Order: sequence, then structure tokens, then C-alpha cells
Amino acid sequence: MFALTWLVCLCYLSRSAALEVFSYDNTGNWKNAKNVDDNFYSKWDKLGARRNRCGDADGKKSPIDLRKTATCRSDHEMLIGRGKCSLSQVDWKIQPWGLEGHYPRTCKRPTVDLSDSFHMRHASLVRVKVPSEHTMEGKRFDGEVQVSHMDNALAANRSNRLEHVENISVFLDARSSPKKDNAWLEKMLVRWETEAKKQNARCGVTSATFEADLHFVGKRKNPISQRDQGLLPFATPDAPPPTNSTAPARRLRTKAWYLHSPWRNVFYYGYKGGLTQPPCTPNTFWYVSDEPQKISARQLDRVYALLAGYLDDDCELGTYADRDGSVARPVQNSRGAKVFHCDERDYLNHSPK
Repeated sequence: MFALTWLVCLCYLSRSAALEVFSYDNTGNWKNAKNVDDNFYSKWDKLGARRNRCGDADGKKSPIDLRKTATCRSDHEMLIGRGKCSLSQVDWKIQPWGLEGHYPRTCKRPTVDLSDSFHMRHASLVRVKVPSEHTMEGKRFDGEVQVSHMDNALAANRSNRLEHVENISVFLDARSSPKKDNAWLEKMLVRWETEAKKQNARCGVTSATFEADLHFVGKRKNPISQRDQGLLPFATPDAPPPTNSTAPARRLRTKAWYLHSPWRNVFYYGYKGGLTQPPCTPNTFWYVSDEPQKISARQLDRVYALLAGYLDDDCELGTYADRDGSVARPVQNSRGAKVFHCDERDYLNHSPK
């Protein structure tokens, strides 16, 4: 285990020379990132997400600290369509910059309808970042789940605002209930761990990798000082010790799972910003829930372990995370950003949970 842990650490120290795209050790150099056209958003031509815009000074950057500076522009809550895609139909991927799930066009995808001049859109991508990229009134959370909606669901609106990305987001909080697993997140975590086991088997790596990665998670640089600042609740005295994350997940009693359940009947912040990784295209409308999802400390450790143990197609450790395991872009200057916050006073159709 010591040797494998050392190998993970070595990856963090030396990977910058091997990466051609970007890393979180030096986000200031993102404006020079190469191959930025090789990204998920480049599939939609009208987005213009091929040219690197990370160095632009246009004031539409993300993430930002969310503080209300404008009136709410919405008159109804997020209207959710559950779709009929099963979890097995989603393409679950461990990426060097986060955990992702890609929704295929071959099933009836989940949808969301926002009143901010967006019509009903299909979900295309779900992504997990740790810690959170956005902050809320100065507070950073332990993680953030983001869902990108790219194309319109109704034929009558097929060409509406295709030059923009519609992202919704929810924070992850592992401090409020550190021992209680979140059933919604657990369903996705199990899928990502399954993919990690497949890749490890292909590369001839045993399940001890997960143990080493979890050990590394607990030994990250300054975990205590970061926890005291409201970041990363690792190695807390009351948290269970890390164990092999390939073990069968505890079966949680849940209602039927659906992607958008954390955004049902919630209030949210909204603003116009950009993508939070190269090419940083400034065409993204963000809608961030003000009600975090409570997860366990163990679940958070498992996310970090999956990222630390990421193996690329050449079976090399290749995470883009920094030495603390972060895959979150630093908060950007929000000067001039019009950030609105919607609550029950703004919703004509509000119904309590």
C-alpha cells in the first residue's frame, strides 16, 4: 500500500509536464491550454466552444461567489420532467477533472423548464466537482453537482438559444450529517465505482488501489486547517475510517431515483457566466440551488478517491486535481455580474415540499 500511495502522490507532483490540456495546480495558465476543442461542449457548433476564452476580460466568468445584486427574473420554479432513461443507459465516466454521466439521445432524457426565457431542455451531462466551485455568500461547500442542458425538448422551440448552455447546480454538504449517506448521490457513486473497477481490471490493478487512494485522501496537505475554514471534512474524529470502496454499497431505502430530484421545489441563484474549465466559453446561464444536499463524509472521501485513482487509456495515473485533490476552478471576479435570487415571493406556482 505504501508503494501505491507513493505512486499516487508522485502523479500529483509530476503530472503537469504530461498534461497537454490543463490542470488545477496552475489555473492561471489555462489561457494557454491546448486542444481545447476536444471537449464535451464542442459537439454543439452554435455554442462556439472551440476557441480558448479563459484569458478574456469580458466579465462573464465562472464560478463566482453568489450574492444577490439583482431582482429575480423567474416567475415559476424549475419544472421537472423525469424522463425514462435508466441508470444503466447513462455513460458514466471518471474524468481527470471530475466525475461525469453522459445522457444518450437513444432514451427519453430528463428535462427541466426554467422561466428565464429558456424552454424545456434535455439533460445532457451531469458532473461532480470537489470542493464546490461556486460559493454562497462567502461559504464554500464540500462538493457541487452540475447538470448541463444543451438542446430543447420541444420541436416548436428547437432553435431557441442554442448559443447558450443552461446549467443547474446543487452544493454537497458533508458536515451537517457526516455519517448519513445520501441516497441520490449513492446511486451515481456506485456506477462510477463500477467503471473504476472495470478500468483497474483492464490495467491489471487490484482493488487495493481504492484503499491506497482513500489513504491518500486522508493524508492530503493541511486537511485540518482546510476543514476549519469550512472546507473538506476529512479525518474528522466521528467519521468512519476509510475502507475499500469496492465493497458492495449499503442498500438505501429510497423512492424512485431521478436526476433532478434535488432541484424540485427549491429556490436558487442565477447569473450569466461561463464554463468553469477550458475553453471557459462565456455563454453559460447558471442556476444554483440555495439548499445543499447533505452527504456523508464517507461518500465525499469516495469521490476524492475515484479522482485520485483516475487511470487514463494508457493505464497511467492522470488526474488533473491539485495536491489537495481539488478539481474546482477558483472563484472568479464577479464585478458587474447581475446575480438574482428567487424565493417563494417570486414563484406564482410555489408549492411547499
